[in-house]
Amino acid sequence: MGRQVRRLGCIMKLVRQFIRNASGATAIEYGLVAGLIAVTIIGALSLVGSRVQDQYNSIANKVNVLQ
Repeated sequence: MGRQVRRLGCIMKLVRQFIRNASGATAIEYGLVAGLIAVTIIGALSLVGSRVQDQYNSIANKVNVLQ
């Protein structure tokens, strides 16, 4: 029983240290922000990308007609 109490004390100490450690939370927050930015960029590029491709195809077709 004494061994279990010591283990529980060690676990509680680690939990307290983890809660006090703000750098881990900050890293998670930065990771979430970076992920949100990446998703936004990918979404914007997929919308703009199709328009750019349409413009490119239009120009290519006009050049082919002129030849």
